[in-house]
Amino acid sequence: MLADDPMESIMEFKTLIQQMTQAAVRGDGPGVVACFCENGIYHDVFYGEFRGSAIINLIEGHFHRDGKDFQWDLYDAIEQNGIGYARYVFSYASKLGS
Repeated sequence: MLADDPMESIMEFKTLIQQMTQAAVRGDGPGVVACFCENGIYHDVFYGEFRGSAIINLIEGHFHRDGKDFQWDLYDAIEQNGIGYARYVFSYASKLGS
């Protein structure tokens, strides 16, 4: 649960989302999962929905199998009433043939 103080809550969300995205960039599936609740869902536009520990397979078995040189930059992270938002730029180089 995030903090009661709105500014502290925003900082906690910002830290959490940064930890999650940087773990994904490193290929650290368990590090990504640690940022979710037990039944947390990550929906990926390419690979679909992954729940709980299956997120490890998304990161290690799909992201880093099919791509390299990941970059995930976050901007303007904000949280209110338990919902967080952030703008981001995500890029990678594909390992897949054309």
